[in-house]
Amino acid sequence: MIAVNDLLDPYSRRARLQPALLTILPLGLALLASYPSEAKTLGFVWAVVVSAGGTMLLAQLARERGKRLEKKLFDSWGGKPSTIRLRHVGCQNTAVLAQRHSKLGQLFPELPLPSVGQETASPARADQIYEACVVGLLERTRDRTKFRLLFDENCNYGFQRNLLALKPLGLQMALAAGVLIAWRAITTYRSTGAVPVLVTACLALTIGLVVLWIFWVKAERAKLTAEAFAERLLASCEVL
Repeated sequence: MIAVNDLLDPYSRRARLQPALLTILPLGLALLASYPSEAKTLGFVWAVVVSAGGTMLLAQLARERGKRLEKKLFDSWGGKPSTIRLRHVGCQNTAVLAQRHSKLGQLFPELPLPSVGQETASPARADQIYEACVVGLLERTRDRTKFRLLFDENCNYGFQRNLLALKPLGLQMALAAGVLIAWRAITTYRSTGAVPVLVTACLALTIGLVVLWIFWVKAERAKLTAEAFAERLLASCEVL
């Protein structure tokens, strides 16, 4: 059988596949708790799914949902974090901004960055220029070895964005699986007077997933990782 690591690149595994797997994990736990004697069969079925492209499909679904959510997030934040950090308006450190504009002007002479007055007069046009510079930076920082920290921040943001996009589905699946596993525990206890350790463990993990979806997966966390990625991307100007 083909390993998952051989099918997907590091970014897809970390930012797309992992959120998708967390989403469907409760389903696996419910099946394991209900049919513990079939664990080997379930493992074989999963291997077949992986070989048939199931993991790539999951990664693609996570990406699509994340991309659809991204625009809504940017609108609620007032723009892309990288664009916001290039604006004169709202700037908290004019010295850093001036340095970044100067460096971007050297890197992309065909994109003259707007002055304060030009940005104020036409903010939409200014944002277009900033976004074009960011696109250029992304193209020049694709070397994952040289820009390892940038790549890691990109993976962190992609993971949080896609996880947030999958939150409704993930929470529903975790709640449904929790009910099924709890019912399995109750019926087993009534018939045998004990609950198997495996069922208890599956129930505990499912409850943990419910807590994770409710309290940990939030837009604020996605924003923090997006801002960290934006800072690292703009800082890459210094080594280009």
